[in-house]
Amino acid sequence: MNVEVLGSQPVSPKACAPSPELLEVQGLMPMAPEDRERLKDSIEREGVRDPIRAYREKGNTKWQILSGFNRWEIASELGLETIPLEIVEAEDRQAYAIEDNLARRHLTTDQKRKLVAYLLKQNPDLSDRQISKQSGTDHKTVSKIRKKAESTGEIPQLEERTGADGKQRRKPTLKQEPPFQQTAGKQAKPEPSTKHLIADLKAEQRDLQAQKKEIEKRLSQIEKEIQKLSPTKKKGKP
Repeated sequence: MNVEVLGSQPVSPKACAPSPELLEVQGLMPMAPEDRERLKDSIEREGVRDPIRAYREKGNTKWQILSGFNRWEIASELGLETIPLEIVEAEDRQAYAIEDNLARRHLTTDQKRKLVAYLLKQNPDLSDRQISKQSGTDHKTVSKIRKKAESTGEIPQLEERTGADGKQRRKPTLKQEPPFQQTAGKQAKPEPSTKHLIADLKAEQRDLQAQKKEIEKRLSQIEKEIQKLSPTKKKGKP
């Protein structure tokens, strides 16, 4: 993601507002209540340490936030006079807002599926791997959600899709296999529906394993923050 930092300055929270690009996706990636409470405690003690990232164009009376919605909202609640702000320009503002949210919090499987469905509706021409990269999910999970959305008419069935290189390619087609005939003494092959179910379960398993790593990483970060913020006990003199 190409993001350019143009400058930085302290600003009043009242001078900022969520950008249209952020508002459209913020509800898909909510912060867990316990994480928000920890963030609020930290901001109440030390203020906002990680700068809000925003842009402002002609006609905007306020800075348009792309990154840092929860920090800005909490700072407003606490009545802070100023918060640090970085002025940025992103090649794709909404993609940046999604990327930043995914990097900062753990999403449930259901939340990731909703994000995939949203991205498919916005860009049905993007390949499954492109959508999986944007949403942090497995491309097989994207393929399953795409098929369901196509079957219900939520997104069009396109013959070509756009890859990471910007080139359009025809969507992959399933090979037609001849009807299966069981041979004596040989184990029967799984029915296609069973194969698809196994593939879906394996895709979900990979998602959960990835989430497990994210949770363990976050727990480690929280433990370090607790140790850092906890008052050091002074040893008594002998």
